[in-house]
Amino acid sequence: MTLSRYDSERLRAIEEQLKAEDPEYARSLERFAADIPDSPVKARGEPGPRSTLVLFCGWFMGALLLLGLIMSLSSGADGGRTDIEQGSANAPGAEVSRMVGPL
Repeated sequence: MTLSRYDSERLRAIEEQLKAEDPEYARSLERFAADIPDSPVKARGEPGPRSTLVLFCGWFMGALLLLGLIMSLSSGADGGRTDIEQGSANAPGAEVSRMVGPL
């Protein structure tokens, strides 16, 4: 993270004051700071950010809703009749059974 010039100068002044007041503590902080890497390294197997999971779940739910909408619209196009009902209406002899009635 980049600091402004004012912040950098202020931190440098605080560091100099700490070295003047307690040199032993300042040296222990410098040793500790030397062990810290400049850029954080993500450990292998460490989970990703939570926002990624939320985003994935949102996309998944949206896809399911869209699929449900498409399915409901496609079933409404044929009047809600199933394939079996459509097939029996077009079957040979269907007209005769309609004229005679159920047996």
